[in-house]
Amino acid sequence: MAKKMLIDDTQKEETRVVIVDGNKVEDVEFESTSRKQIKGNIYTARVVRVEPSLQAAFIDYGGNKHGFLAFSEIHPDYYHVSDEVLEALDKEVDEIIENKKQYIRERQAQRARIRAEKKALYEARKAEEERLKAEQEAAKEQQEETPEEQKADAVAEPVQNTVILGDSVLEPTLEPAEQNAPSEEKEQESSELEAPSDQEDPQEQRQPRGRRKYSRRTQKKKEEQKSENSQTEDLKIMSADTVDEDDRLDEEVDSSEMDVDNDDEVDVPDNVSDDEFEYSFEVQRKLIRARKLYHNSTIQDVIKEGQILLVQVVKEERGNKGASFTTYLSLAGRYGVLMPNRIKSGGVSRKITNAADRKRLKDIIRSLPLSMDMSLIIRTAGEDKTEDEIVRDYNYLIRTWNLIRTNALKNKAPALIYEEGDLIKRALRDMCSNDIAEIIVDGDEAYKAARDFVKILSPQEVRKIKCRKPHEPPVFQRYQVEAQLDKLHSPTVQLESGGYLVINPTEALVAIDVNSGRATKELDIEETALKTNLEAADEIARQLKMRDLAGLIVVDFIDMDEAKNNIAVEKRMKEVLKADRARVQVARMSCFGLLEISRQRMHSSFVESNYETCPYCHGNGVMRTTESGAALILRAVEEEGVKNRFSALTVSVPTDTAIYLLNQKRKSLAELEDRYHMSVIISADSTIKNVSDYKIERQRVSKAQESTPENVPAIAYADEATDDDIQVREYEQETTDDENSEYRNNRRYNRRKGRFNRRYNNKPYEKKETPKILYSSDDLSLNQDDKKKTTWWRRLIG
Repeated sequence: MAKKMLIDDTQKEETRVVIVDGNKVEDVEFESTSRKQIKGNIYTARVVRVEPSLQAAFIDYGGNKHGFLAFSEIHPDYYHVSDEVLEALDKEVDEIIENKKQYIRERQAQRARIRAEKKALYEARKAEEERLKAEQEAAKEQQEETPEEQKADAVAEPVQNTVILGDSVLEPTLEPAEQNAPSEEKEQESSELEAPSDQEDPQEQRQPRGRRKYSRRTQKKKEEQKSENSQTEDLKIMSADTVDEDDRLDEEVDSSEMDVDNDDEVDVPDNVSDDEFEYSFEVQRKLIRARKLYHNSTIQDVIKEGQILLVQVVKEERGNKGASFTTYLSLAGRYGVLMPNRIKSGGVSRKITNAADRKRLKDIIRSLPLSMDMSLIIRTAGEDKTEDEIVRDYNYLIRTWNLIRTNALKNKAPALIYEEGDLIKRALRDMCSNDIAEIIVDGDEAYKAARDFVKILSPQEVRKIKCRKPHEPPVFQRYQVEAQLDKLHSPTVQLESGGYLVINPTEALVAIDVNSGRATKELDIEETALKTNLEAADEIARQLKMRDLAGLIVVDFIDMDEAKNNIAVEKRMKEVLKADRARVQVARMSCFGLLEISRQRMHSSFVESNYETCPYCHGNGVMRTTESGAALILRAVEEEGVKNRFSALTVSVPTDTAIYLLNQKRKSLAELEDRYHMSVIISADSTIKNVSDYKIERQRVSKAQESTPENVPAIAYADEATDDDIQVREYEQETTDDENSEYRNNRRYNRRKGRFNRRYNNKPYEKKETPKILYSSDDLSLNQDDKKKTTWWRRLIG
């Protein structure tokens, strides 16, 4: 059944795109207005800080947090390098290029000399063959004319081959293989003579049938030929591996025709023109210069604070991590990806396996007017597209790049230069493959936007776009999509056989547990485990795309005893993951039944896009009990009292914790206030959801307040004082001075005591008393007030 793309834009807060195969959801994308995707956006940013320890820079691009820019992601054009260093580097690069040119000239001369020698040898062998044929024909004619002489020659032939040793005559006995060796040698020489003269390495097919010397020669030549083939294969692998892969692109690129940017040996075919020859070396010069400049520099030497850069978002913000950026830009189209500042990094997607299509697409890339600093990648969607369609997409990307350059010069950093586009445009560009027969849009504005965008990229696909009519039911309800999307909110996924999956994303990895559940239809436990694991592999690949789970994924399959069953599960997992747009790597299953999968992060996951962290549990799923929270507050108050820096504390806690402290822990609070001479106020704050987020407001007491204790009564003085009043005042003043001095001494003692307690782990020195040893025969009194003392057991029994 043909697949369909469903677009729901009826709600302003959320846009959803779903791909269904029949009534089964295969892929889903979400985007909300509160959290839009910034991956792929291009900004002009300013360098805020250069960190030599990380070899990276932090940039201000206008976002909430500073972006992270690694040194390897900075183009050499942004380096601040002196002219002397550049001149020395250019000399070194020119020397490398000249050595390569000289090597190629010498190799071409050597090949020409070898061809000339082979041609001369071929002509000599041909002349010798003609001479032998002429002699054979002459001998044949002579034998026909004189048969009697031929018989005499045949009789005399064995006598010539005999060897006389003393009195005995020895005749050699040849084996059948030895007798056939000369004829085989002649046939082999004739086959060599028939080879063309312009062939560089003719393959001589010799079979070791005769004497031993022939087998040695054949074996030696086979070993030489095998070594030459292995050298050529190693050279091809090295040239393919020298090109770095771009993690920002969704397509894997075949870089077999990219120029070598290292100092290894390079070979240029003879049919290449001089202009193309010089052009390839000019590209290599730039590549070698950029690589040398990068390896010989550090970020603190070539990048300065306040420098303006044109950067693109590679990874979005996640948690406390800021966004990651790069200066190597890439503009994605429908059938291709344009990289405006990458030197010869283009090619064809590796997912395109047809040799004829690959050759045709490479010819199209060569025909495009790309500059030396630009590259183009043909995506998988352009496999069966014509040259006109690819050229149309290329023109769209070139216009977009020109617009980016114009906006970058106009706006002042930091500023947004280019936005990747909303979800509808990205879905029509990336998710709309050739097997999608129909695109149904729910929403008038989304329908118009989709048609306008498809007209630019591929006008022939406009007929696929359809809009839901007013009298029809909503698109997602019509195709029974809502119920399947609601299941994404649950960590448990049910399987048809009765088993189920438990998906638990964490900070480090995504854990998936496979359980058999009610799957008991099979007779053998091994068959049950195998069938459940195979079904779970299909469902896991589907859930990874729908939930957009990325990073390291660990799957705990049901344990199986037979190794072939583990191999079957691994094979099924790799097969179903081939249809994933993201890059996926699957490891081998461990002895514990664990399978590790690494998946590329395309954008925010389903949980990150639709959920926020719980303010009560902070995303842990559990909360602290009220009793434990009250104990936490009391310990915090005691810690502040031990420091003895403040005389008043106001503690803001959740409402339930405040009620528990004031009702159940009032005595403990009073003891802390008396012990540390401070006041503690418990305040119920409804904005605090978790007791771990309590707040403490500290207050100091001024010197005037410290010098006047609260228990000293206020004294009213009359205008005319008598002697008795004066004496009373003197007495009260002396009493006040004594109390103040005692109060100050107590504070000094408490400070010294606090320091002493902190120094010795809050355990003041106490004089230890020697414990008294009691014996079972001692007369213990349970009631000290009684005059009459009796033993405990007599009182017990009465």
